[in-house]
Amino acid sequence: MLEPWRSNLSGYTRLLLAKLFPRDYSARLAPAERCPPLLGIETTNICNADCIFCAYQYMERPKIIMDWDLYTKIVDEYAALGGRNLGLAVTVGDPLLDPRLLDRIAYGRSRGLQGFGFFTNGILLHKFDLTALLTSGLGALHLSLAGFDRETYKKTYRVDIYPRVIENICQLAEVNNSLGKPVSLTVSVRSPLPTRELIHTADYQRLVALGLPVEFAMRYDNWSGKIDVADLQGVMRLRPPPPKRQQCLMLWFGATVHADGAFTLCGCRDLEGTSELTVGNLRRDGLGDLWTSERVLALRRNFVSRPPDICVDCSQYSPVSIMSSWHFTLLDQIRPAPAVCPEHA
Repeated sequence: MLEPWRSNLSGYTRLLLAKLFPRDYSARLAPAERCPPLLGIETTNICNADCIFCAYQYMERPKIIMDWDLYTKIVDEYAALGGRNLGLAVTVGDPLLDPRLLDRIAYGRSRGLQGFGFFTNGILLHKFDLTALLTSGLGALHLSLAGFDRETYKKTYRVDIYPRVIENICQLAEVNNSLGKPVSLTVSVRSPLPTRELIHTADYQRLVALGLPVEFAMRYDNWSGKIDVADLQGVMRLRPPPPKRQQCLMLWFGATVHADGAFTLCGCRDLEGTSELTVGNLRRDGLGDLWTSERVLALRRNFVSRPPDICVDCSQYSPVSIMSSWHFTLLDQIRPAPAVCPEHA
């Protein structure tokens, strides 16, 4: 019976250990000083749901799809820096709405990149050739659900399409299983209903029978003050903002390019791309120049004493000492910097 809560218990355990026994990982972070260990690219900030817990409902920047030339510029620069791991997880939006999604994965692979994981509501999965999607080089896919009935889904995601979504997810899992599970699939449940009820539903049992890991959100982020308790329903509760006693992990692992080219150190919660964490725009700036700039160094150096305004009340904060084996793998996979000939130095 512990299985539905296992991921939450693991995360809370690591947070507690980081608080009680903070560790200095500065030496391990050295490779990331010249290159992001993980780069997120938001190829679109458009979504076809309107979830009550998501700040998408309050976003003011234009809803667009990233143009191809900007995307290839970013990928080329990241590969040249020695980057290896590219994520397509958006700040907001759903990558399945990007008509060139598979082309983008293919281009990234041609430049030696890997990963390409993202979150999706799965609404448009039936529009894809699932075999092509699952064998594209995609590493991980996180599928978001509001529970396991139509009415709850409609109230929480504010679109009436649950039957289509649950069939999409089951079909995806079946094809993935038949191919030998090339993609790591996870279902993330964000529901106003208690977990003890959800695990007894027929559709939950159906997903488990297909071998899908199902995680349940226990607390929700306030999106730096954009989401209020009044936005939530049922058993949903906001996570209280923790004290910031160390650098935030996102200052090293959160580098993200918004669909308009804005480069932020926190693709997790820098919704508008206008905070202090947005340090330039890759339409005009170089990725390496921004990542190694004094502005970025100062944000890390001064985070505890003078955190950016957007970070003060952020409840998504994770201390840098919470790093796991996954983070260490990302650091180890940064490729060596290209050698420079003396006459060109």
